[in-house]
Amino acid sequence: MQSQKTDETPQSRTRRLLIVEDDLETRTFLVMALGEIYEIVEAESAAEALIEVGRQRIDLFLVDIALRDEIDGVALVQILRQNGALQKTPMVAMTAHHMREDRQFYLDHGFTDFIAKPFYPQDLLNLIAGHLTNHLTSSDTL
Repeated sequence: MQSQKTDETPQSRTRRLLIVEDDLETRTFLVMALGEIYEIVEAESAAEALIEVGRQRIDLFLVDIALRDEIDGVALVQILRQNGALQKTPMVAMTAHHMREDRQFYLDHGFTDFIAKPFYPQDLLNLIAGHLTNHLTSSDTL
């Protein structure tokens, strides 16, 4: 995937999301729900996600927790957070296996937020928009 031109201002540029999801059906749903608004980059595994991070700027990560990979979603985010450029980038955990205390666990392990599957597309859109707005504001003040 090619990156867009770099002469856009931070406020006007298209925001790029990296979806890290090993289930094709879920990934397709996410692309359909988000692709009209955001530029989408897809990764089927943590290894693919790490490659994509090296190729292009990512504004927000949506990460499945239960990746069928040697590296699960929690470990992936911990690796990503070691990159200084990604310290403040929003990273949202997605999982079908959730309990009330899971949200705090994910926050404690580097995620910015958590959404439980199944979810309504509008709930996900609202969550993403809130994080991208907050991230843009905090990035502009640094």
